[in-house]
Amino acid sequence: MLIGFIGILIFSLTLPVSKIAVLSFNPYFIAFGRALLAGLVALAYLLYKKEAIPSKVDFIKFVIISLGVVFGFLIFTTVAMTQGSSSHGAVILGMMPLATTVIGVLRFKERPSLGFWLVSILGAGLVVLYALLKSSGSFTYVDGLLVLGGISACVGYVEGGVLSRKINPRAVIS
Repeated sequence: MLIGFIGILIFSLTLPVSKIAVLSFNPYFIAFGRALLAGLVALAYLLYKKEAIPSKVDFIKFVIISLGVVFGFLIFTTVAMTQGSSSHGAVILGMMPLATTVIGVLRFKERPSLGFWLVSILGAGLVVLYALLKSSGSFTYVDGLLVLGGISACVGYVEGGVLSRKINPRAVIS
């Protein structure tokens, strides 16, 4: 529970810290720098644990995961923070759990209950309403970047979930 709490706390600081950082640095420098630092930590962990090199099929999944979680999410959200507020971004990214579920449903051809869809649509509608009210009735460039970043991460999360069934989940996230 403690590790989960720490993970959520760190993730919740993503946009506020990015917003502060883009005041002094290029957003691409921040995004790629974060990816590089995380990659070095992950590489150290993988070497320490002597994890096996993935097969070619699994490697393709790792590329999809990386493009979504490491690059897409970081680039889109960091660029969004050059013009948007972190509080607005947090509300838009609040759609990520729903988006991850919908992508998973599509990917695995599952059939959730009607109740699931009704509650999901209600939640999504509230986020869309918020975005529209905050931007004088239209979606903005920042909203688009945040949505693209969120979807990128969600695709990566779903593929990571698939791969975690086969490979050590700690190695997958690394």
